[in-house]
Amino acid sequence: MAKQKREQYFYNPLDLDRDIAIGVKLKFGSNQTNVPYTNTAASSSMDPTENSTFSLFESSYSTEEQAHSNLFSLLLTRKGERVMHPEFGIGIHYYLFESISAEILEVIREDIRTEINYWLPYIIMNKIIVDFNPDQYLLKIELTYKITSNGAENSIVLFVTETVNTLV
Repeated sequence: MAKQKREQYFYNPLDLDRDIAIGVKLKFGSNQTNVPYTNTAASSSMDPTENSTFSLFESSYSTEEQAHSNLFSLLLTRKGERVMHPEFGIGIHYYLFESISAEILEVIREDIRTEINYWLPYIIMNKIIVDFNPDQYLLKIELTYKITSNGAENSIVLFVTETVNTLV
């Protein structure tokens, strides 16, 4: 069953000026080290070149950067996990407990494609490869995508196990 289309809101591009943050990157607080930590995100500097304060929330300054983070968030979120959006997410972790077959791998590919088309319609998927290693009980997902039809091709490789998610 196909999902209904979501209402889309279009805004003028905000990444024309590198001094204006347009979103929040994932993984929170993982890129900067040896920088003093402040207790609130509001107290951090909005200047990306200034390292005088650090916040748990690192800002993104381009549409591609934010789209990459949004895609990563969609992939790792389990359905029901996000407040006010219980249908947001793919729930890839749940497939680890299925009897993995070629049919299940195709279901995972289709689920990923459907959810990306629904939640992130601005991302153009070029390739979705899903592979399973039964020896390590490891699900490998490789996505190749563009933000616009003439944009640069980006990729995400995600390794999913029972307890760990690794992004390459």
